[in-house]
Amino acid sequence: MLSLFSEPLVENLTCDTEPFKLNCGHDGLAVLTSATYGRSLHPNRCETKADHCKEDVLKPLDNKCSGRRKCEIPNLASHFKNYCGEGGFRNALTAKYNCIRDPLDLQFQIKTLCDIYSDSIEIKSLYGVIASEWLKETGKCSDGQKSRAIRIMGEEGQKINLTLWDFTKKDSIQPCSKPYGKYKVLDSKEMNEQQICNRYDQRTVNIGLFDANQVEIYLLYRKDHTFLLEYQVVGCPLPKFDRRKQRVEVTGRIAKIICLQSEEEWSLTCDNNKWFGRSGNCSETAAATGLFESIPSGIWIAIILGVAVILSVAIMTFGVYILRWQRNQYLKRQLVQTLHTGNAQDKHSFTDVTHEPPYNANTKTCEICTQYSRRPYGTYKPEHIYESPHNPHKDEGRPTYFELDSTLRSKAADIARI
Repeated sequence: MLSLFSEPLVENLTCDTEPFKLNCGHDGLAVLTSATYGRSLHPNRCETKADHCKEDVLKPLDNKCSGRRKCEIPNLASHFKNYCGEGGFRNALTAKYNCIRDPLDLQFQIKTLCDIYSDSIEIKSLYGVIASEWLKETGKCSDGQKSRAIRIMGEEGQKINLTLWDFTKKDSIQPCSKPYGKYKVLDSKEMNEQQICNRYDQRTVNIGLFDANQVEIYLLYRKDHTFLLEYQVVGCPLPKFDRRKQRVEVTGRIAKIICLQSEEEWSLTCDNNKWFGRSGNCSETAAATGLFESIPSGIWIAIILGVAVILSVAIMTFGVYILRWQRNQYLKRQLVQTLHTGNAQDKHSFTDVTHEPPYNANTKTCEICTQYSRRPYGTYKPEHIYESPHNPHKDEGRPTYFELDSTLRSKAADIARI
């Protein structure tokens, strides 16, 4: 039986000449627990015979009333057969039922269940039901439409149990041809959607006890479907503990809180979603060790080796850089010395050229020579450029120059790259 019946069982005795009425109010859903039709045990009430001639009519009455807020059968005699024969005696319907209240999380959101573009509805109560009747009340669902997501949420360490209460009249040979909805278990390896349906033509079917603290549910609207989906958060949440100094081991309904250093431990027992028992702090000796001493020695060794490797690589890199820098400085000095030694050659051994050296009119410097001399072109002759003693362009007002030979030019370029 449902674990969420909060109101007392209601018994209804109705004579076959009277209408049968059941009403759980605007926020209640009826679930029949028993229903019999026949001779009444109270003959004065319905002018019937006090005997045991009666028939169990729970299944046909379920389809009419269970899972609904209210129901009415105007004429019982036309709805049920006369199992006890005529004989001048009247029959009566004796029904017992409970009213289940809507979860507080959903009372203000039921009318928006068919708004599929809205965010999911989160339910954080420990138990309750999700009803097909809610989809009918919206008046906005089309046949086969998927509802908004309804997310059942527990805490870390808890599990979710789902049970289907099926009150639908079974006309189809294939029981799962029209599923009642879909569900998806969150925080698990398998997060695929699964169908909710009654494969065995039973009144109650356990969908599953899921080793996860969140399950997402979608209802599918069908006009002829009547069902309740009961949910229950099972177990206690993970006990609170100091993760720096303690660890927790949970086995069934027993939880042990164990100190990392001193191995002190305390036991707790889970009962009705709450932990009972005493837990304490780890001893002062263990607490004084602090966070660093709680780290395993293997991790410390790995950290020290990692730091040593990083420092070694940094020192080697710096040493290689210094050696290369010193080598480049040495080569630069050697090339400059060789270049100046080559300038002592006889200027007549240089190649005679008739074009002017590259000259920058703005800075008045020779661009080839500025790597070695910064003298203004108009005041001093740039180094390594020499005026020809034979000036065929003397009458034209421009001198002829000799360029450095190719070997010295190559060495000068090497110096520029260093």
